[in-house]
Amino acid sequence: MALKWRAANAVKLRGVAVALCLALALIAPGSAAAKVRVFRVSNRNAVPLNIAAGPDGHLWFTEFAADAIVRMTPSGSMHSFALPGVTNPMGIVPGPLGRLWFTAAGAIGSITTTGVVQTVPVADRTAGSSGPNDLTVLGGQLYFLAGSQPWTVDRFDPATGALSVVAALPANTAGASITTYRSELWVLDGGGVIPGSKPRFIRASLLRISPAGTVKEYRLGAEDHPGQITSADGALWLANGRELVRVNPRTGALNRFGLPLARTPLPYYTFAFELAPDRHGNLWFTGGDAFLGERTPRGSFHYWRIPPAPNTGLTVAGGHVYSVDGSSIVAGP
Repeated sequence: MALKWRAANAVKLRGVAVALCLALALIAPGSAAAKVRVFRVSNRNAVPLNIAAGPDGHLWFTEFAADAIVRMTPSGSMHSFALPGVTNPMGIVPGPLGRLWFTAAGAIGSITTTGVVQTVPVADRTAGSSGPNDLTVLGGQLYFLAGSQPWTVDRFDPATGALSVVAALPANTAGASITTYRSELWVLDGGGVIPGSKPRFIRASLLRISPAGTVKEYRLGAEDHPGQITSADGALWLANGRELVRVNPRTGALNRFGLPLARTPLPYYTFAFELAPDRHGNLWFTGGDAFLGERTPRGSFHYWRIPPAPNTGLTVAGGHVYSVDGSSIVAGP
């Protein structure tokens, strides 16, 4: 989840209007018709960012501009919970103690399924720090991306309340997305341009972090601009523009799968930015050209139309996929 980039761009695009509760037909060739539902967020200027499946069977998503977290039932009923003293919530994941855990400006926090909020300040260690960004859970501990130049991976122990630095990322890298594979952490650096009198382009890379905090870097190609990393199918996967990339976690070797044009009227390539695996081994993706996509374990691709809007979050719950789509939540097949 390239959350800092998404937050900035989502704020600019917060006014995107989308249709309410539309039923859109599946357009993947060779598949039976299925419906996509669209649920409009009540506050069009709230800028929903990321979404997670809660332990209560509901969906939970952050509202960056409204300083709130929203609980949504599978049928689309929503209830908003304000975050006292906390602004700009970003990432959210289910985690220890049966709570949802989130990052915000200068803090991490948790919310129970009844809406009780607790937060912990996270000190900015560098000038211009963006504060905590993406987060994940490993071994009952929370790990999150913090700071900026140098970025670090920090750990929070919910049992003791202790905060610690696990690893500093290499110079000129920026954590965009973090996930786990077995006992290790993996961080995606999406690359980009470092501004200055002589701007420099930095290639995207993968950062493998051992339990001891040792960092190993795998540089990606100059043409790679990945948006998110996740683990599925005994491997790591990247959403990388017009392709999905399978990463061998032992060697860092890449296997690329181009996103094909569908046979029915899809005018452009899909553009993968968000990723979410399901329990059947399918890999779901969103990110551009107003499509929700699925790659099956056999390598088949299916596509559904969704309203054209910024896609900033994706999760699977109760056998359905849910996407944050501008000022709406899209419930897929």
